[in-house]
Parts: sequence; structure tokens; C-alpha cells
Amino acid sequence: MTAARKARACHAGALAAVISGIYPATQHTVFGIPGAVSAVILLLVSASYDREARTEAAAARADKQLAPPDARRELERGCCEMWWTSCGFKHEPTCPMTTRSSAA
Repeated sequence: MTAARKARACHAGALAAVISGIYPATQHTVFGIPGAVSAVILLLVSASYDREARTEAAAARADKQLAPPDARRELERGCCEMWWTSCGFKHEPTCPMTTRSSAA
């Protein structure tokens, strides 16, 4: 379950707590306190989930901006062993980077 869904569930729970606390509050004001307190707690929890969802969305946007799809595809393709080729040795024959060897 994502953070945004958790936040929506907490909002719904807070609404249910307020609604369920309204009728007892008509009998006596003190009877409405548990519903109000639980609603406040659920709203505080949902605020933290909202913050987490915004952070995840911002990170996803930043990731897309920093690594465009072409660069990401090249990184996923990978190399046989980066440390080996950085020492001046040739790529392995099975490496997808053999056509662009750094040691050639």
C-alpha cells in the first residue's frame, strides 16, 4: 500500500470517528471526546503519510530528470566488469560494451 493510499485511509477513518462521535456528543459533551481525539490522531498520522507521498513523488520526478530514458537504458545494459576495463584491459567477448571498448 502506497503512502498516498494510507493517507486517504486515515482521512476516511478520521471522518468516521467524527461522525461516530457526533451522536454521543448530543447526549453529553464528554461522550464526544473519544471520537474527536481519535480523529485528531488519525489526521496527524495522515499528515505524515501525505508528507511521505510528496517526498516519493519528488524523488521520482528528480530521478526522471537526472537520468533520461536513454541513459537509464545504457546503465541497465551494464558492462562485464567496470573496474577491470578501467584498468585498461579489454571487455569480455560476452559484454554488450565490446563494440565501444575503453582499452581499444
